Amino acid sequence: MSIVTLRLPEVKYCQENRPEKCPYCDGETFQRWGGVVKRVSDPHLGEVWVYRYRCCGCRRTFRHYPVGIDRARQTARMRALAAIV
Repeated sequence: MSIVTLRLPEVKYCQENRPEKCPYCDGETFQRWGGVVKRVSDPHLGEVWVYRYRCCGCRRTFRHYPVGIDRARQTARMRALAAIV
C-alpha cells in the first residue's frame, strides 16, 4: 500500500511584516489605520488579525491579510481540503 502525502497551504494568525507597496499607486509610506479580528473557517484557527493601512501618497486605505487569508471566510487550507473531498 502506498502513502500519499498532501501539502496544504500555510495559514498565519497575523501578518508579520508591513506591506511593501500600495496596491493603488505603488507608494511605499503607510500609516496603520486600524485592525480587526476576522473570524475564519479553518480546522486550526478560529480567527485572525487583519490590519488596515492608509497610503500617504494617494490617501486610499487597503487591508493587508496574513498568509493564507483573503476576503473570503474560508482559508486557503480549508479550500484545499474541500477540493480533496
